[in-house]
Amino acid sequence: MTTVKEYVEYLARKPIAELLDASGLTALHRAADFYGPAEAAQCGLEIVLHRTARQADFSYCTTVSHNGVPEERWYELDYACCLQQNITPCLFFDARRLQSAGECSAFLDRIRSADFPESEIGKIEPVLIDCLHHLSGLTRGLFQLGLMHSRVSSGPLSSLRVVTMDMTGEGALQYLHRMAWNQDREGLAKCLSLFGPFARRGLFHIDFDISGRGISRKIGINFYVRKDRESQEALLDFLVQRQLCLPEKKEGILQWISRLPQGDPFIANDWCHVKLPFTGGWPQTAKAYLRSSALFYERSEVFERPCLVNLELTDRCPLHCPQCYCDLQNARDMPLDTAIRSLRDARAAGVKRAYLSGGETLLYPHLREVVREAAGQGLQVHLATSGLGLDGKEWEDLRNAGVTEIYISLNGSTPEVDGQTRNGFELAIRALALLKESHHPGTHINWVMHRRNCHDFANMIALAESYAVTRLVILQRKPDSRNRLDDLPTYDQMTAVRDLIWNYQRLAGEGDRPGRVHISVEPCYSPMKALLEQRFLGNRNGGVYQGCLAGRAVYSVSLDGTLTPCRHLVGPEWSARLVAVSGGPAGREPGREEFGSVEEFWQKSEALQRLRRDDDRKASPCADCRFACFCRPCVAMKKAMGDTRRCAVHEA
Repeated sequence: MTTVKEYVEYLARKPIAELLDASGLTALHRAADFYGPAEAAQCGLEIVLHRTARQADFSYCTTVSHNGVPEERWYELDYACCLQQNITPCLFFDARRLQSAGECSAFLDRIRSADFPESEIGKIEPVLIDCLHHLSGLTRGLFQLGLMHSRVSSGPLSSLRVVTMDMTGEGALQYLHRMAWNQDREGLAKCLSLFGPFARRGLFHIDFDISGRGISRKIGINFYVRKDRESQEALLDFLVQRQLCLPEKKEGILQWISRLPQGDPFIANDWCHVKLPFTGGWPQTAKAYLRSSALFYERSEVFERPCLVNLELTDRCPLHCPQCYCDLQNARDMPLDTAIRSLRDARAAGVKRAYLSGGETLLYPHLREVVREAAGQGLQVHLATSGLGLDGKEWEDLRNAGVTEIYISLNGSTPEVDGQTRNGFELAIRALALLKESHHPGTHINWVMHRRNCHDFANMIALAESYAVTRLVILQRKPDSRNRLDDLPTYDQMTAVRDLIWNYQRLAGEGDRPGRVHISVEPCYSPMKALLEQRFLGNRNGGVYQGCLAGRAVYSVSLDGTLTPCRHLVGPEWSARLVAVSGGPAGREPGREEFGSVEEFWQKSEALQRLRRDDDRKASPCADCRFACFCRPCVAMKKAMGDTRRCAVHEA
């Protein structure tokens, strides 16, 4: 779960000047000082659109358990309150389960412990029951109930904020009439009519305060913003025309919704809803509620910063596996200074994970130094190996140096099946036994799927369970060192493996069976992912992790320090170098891009832009595939297959 601190770091890294000035950022950092470790599904900024002040109230949503039932709870931290010595939050409870007068009484029992005066509870209870009762036939019920602690300048809290759920404009008018709200109904009707076309599904949330005296004069008209960019711009233009929004605030909102998401941890921006405080016949302002979320409210095809860097440490390996894509005849090692510089460059660009690969990584002479440097930079260290040379002492040293995840390459549950594409079955089994004995929680198996091992997948699951493996990762067959690509699984084999996974996940989920293995498909193998995520009414395979991650979430560093989108995409048209790297060739190499930093490479590389445009997916044969919207195939594999050869999923 993402923490409040991580949300604030994301927001503060690229502040939008039209929305937040220095004092506004200070308030955010103060919120992180108080609530930084708190886990949150989403955070929000409340922006007053008609004021020149560039500040915001900050809120975050967490999940709590009440009587064994999970429910949302929102903490709203007012800007002015965040600058005080002690921050007093407004607290919003999830009220969607309230259906009866008895449940209202039970809820009021809960707020006794939230500094709501006992003397006021008896006064407010009949009003709250009326709020619930009068919703009958107009909506599904209440949405939230809030304690507005920070809004009370002195004395005890005596009112409760009520937020209703989805209502039509006419339903809102009827409800307020039932609640004896006797303010400007004509002005309210006009307001609801004008903003109805901008509200998602034409529905509103109405909020107001209640006390022993009844309902407040001031109400809030809330509505969710439509998702498409055209509708959002039209709403902003309308607010500007009505002088409810400054042009600069409009530009700030557009920048907010245009920002690319962060990948590790996942955080994405969107525009959640609008609030129109209504009093005196017409709203005097509009408030935009901008959301940063760990949930996929908006799909994106690329992350703002790379999440992972792959370091190709060595081409050396004595196993000579049939599937190998390394140039073992001219084996080399990455110089230590290149590896260290590459890790530091990656960390400066915001990378969180380093994947160390080969050849055989355990033959790399500087492996411990590289692991130690990566861990010292705060990177999670993932190590891929066949198990060659892994003994108790070597593993203890690597784990102490900072290896967090280790991936053992194994393509079969027996020497015969594994030997179809790999050599070194016994090495992998000994490594798995050693890792099990050490109780390492980050032990994974990399299983390359091909036509001759699909029948063995159930046995691979059993083997993984027997060695306490955390994750079994299904990898796609890649072009070998001579750019050959054969033995790809058939459609029937792929669906058979998918069905095994579905059945295993269903059984493993019953009682969270001990020893169960998490089975995943690498994003590169997008056709298999699309099959696995297929459902009766759609497909859940989407976003950045829908398929090929090259230039979208990851990049690779070759032995000589060259940057590429992926280690399987080679050649000048895919390569870049950092001009600060010493020892490189003088002058610009024809066809090769040059940049001053990894961040610049990520933002400006034409090679990466080509990948992100999805030109390959938009061309035949992928363009007319039934999974075209749910699959982003490996570019290296597609090039090895040729422009017209179809994958097994397409052929089915």
